[in-house]
Amino acid sequence: MTMPRPGETPPALPFRRMRLAILGAGWLGGSVGRNWVRAGHEVMFASRHPDGLAQMVARTGPGASAGSLLDAAAFCDAALLSVPYEPVPDIAALVGEALRGKVLINASNQPFDRGHDLARRADAIGLGPLTAELFPTAGVAIAFSAVDATDIAESFDRNPSDKLAVPVSADAEDAMTTAVQLIHDAGCVPLVIGGLDSSKSFMRHTRPFRANTTLDPLRRAFGLG
Repeated sequence: MTMPRPGETPPALPFRRMRLAILGAGWLGGSVGRNWVRAGHEVMFASRHPDGLAQMVARTGPGASAGSLLDAAAFCDAALLSVPYEPVPDIAALVGEALRGKVLINASNQPFDRGHDLARRADAIGLGPLTAELFPTAGVAIAFSAVDATDIAESFDRNPSDKLAVPVSADAEDAMTTAVQLIHDAGCVPLVIGGLDSSKSFMRHTRPFRANTTLDPLRRAFGLG
């Protein structure tokens, strides 16, 4: 896949089984991870307290496992970051080297407190560039950050025309290709918005944020026709 243009929805590629990490196995990360296991991927759910993930792994079934954040980062081909943003700098310091050369899909949003240093930085430059600053050796994409966990979970079994549309931004072709494919594999439809700086257009307090809709209405929310 060549780098798609804003407004495009690249088709799914032939399925390729991957080892995927969910860094922060809460409601959203759990929903994405379960859909990835249903698609056929191997998924390690991770948190600071992996012993507490046994029930999630058991509910998800074969293909799921649990580990520490560092274990999951070392295990994976690509990772989903799904935590409150405040601890992200510490997580980056812990797992950044293990993610070197891998794709990191950020689903985390800037802090609610707009006076927080990370919130001010995200407001200034966007979540994409901020996350790339924190994980400089990974290929960063922004996706799943503007949709709700319930809608992700339900989309997997919907008809193609009713699937949840997920905005995605990335600078590097590999990061974009991987993120687009994993959005498809989660049972959703990708809508390419642009490079990492375009992630600013679907952060909190924007019209597309939590639109939780299908492809054509989401295109209109971005003014893409």
